[in-house]
Amino acid sequence: MTQMCDSVKSFKVKLTLWGKQLTAGNLVHFLTLDSLRKVEPKSLKEYADIISNLHKQFDVRFKGFKALEPHFQIFSIPFAVEIHNVAEEMQMELAELQCDTILKQKYTDVGIPEFYQFLSQERFPMLFSASVNKSVLRSRLTDTHLQATLREV
Repeated sequence: MTQMCDSVKSFKVKLTLWGKQLTAGNLVHFLTLDSLRKVEPKSLKEYADIISNLHKQFDVRFKGFKALEPHFQIFSIPFAVEIHNVAEEMQMELAELQCDTILKQKYTDVGIPEFYQFLSQERFPMLFSASVNKSVLRSRLTDTHLQATLREV
């Protein structure tokens, strides 16, 4: 889920970049369009408007991601997330995790997926229990979120 959120965010950044570049007449990312020799400024404006509209559609379809992003961060960047931004029942364990230099180095060495294999369920029972994860996110999930998710898949 965090990777999908990152992909959507990345694509929105690209849409913004492409729109600005088209408006400025910069076709570096539009090789086929650039190969046409001369493109009318009016056409570039129309293309930029289409991209702007697409960006707005992404904002509407993925608006739930923005609200859930802080909850994803505890799993994607556990050493950078602010402790006061996570659920209270997880704060003590997150503080312990963030201050463990051995685990921090392991996170740097192996990356996210493999890192979680080195965490002890006994030492961090709340941090990675399914019940806490569900309770943290459940109050923010609505039928609208479910419909949007099902529509995207």
